Amino acid sequence: MSEKTKTFGAGMILSAIFVPVFLTMIYWIGAKAAQVPELEATFKLEVKHLNESIQLLTETARDTNKQLKSYTEFHAVNLARITESLVTHKYRLIDLEKDCVNLKKDEMACRKHILLYQHKED
Repeated sequence: MSEKTKTFGAGMILSAIFVPVFLTMIYWIGAKAAQVPELEATFKLEVKHLNESIQLLTETARDTNKQLKSYTEFHAVNLARITESLVTHKYRLIDLEKDCVNLKKDEMACRKHILLYQHKED
């Protein structure tokens, strides 16, 4: 797993812990601030801005997850193709080695036959 993915995951975990605590704190401050009309209006504006930011963050996280999924699937397919190719080439090499061994035996038999034939002519 890459460092970027680890960092992103750690950030998401910390966000998941921090956001509820932060929202609770803002709610508590809002409850106290609601007693004053000007502060109440400011608080509502900040909460609205915070909700928009959280929605944007959620959308960005979903998009990032989709990109990571497609990236992972793409490389998994490539890895499967490479593995299949390596296995295929391994078996081809094994067959070639067997053919070489058989050819070597045939060559030795042929030389033996030629030597016997030459010996008979002499």
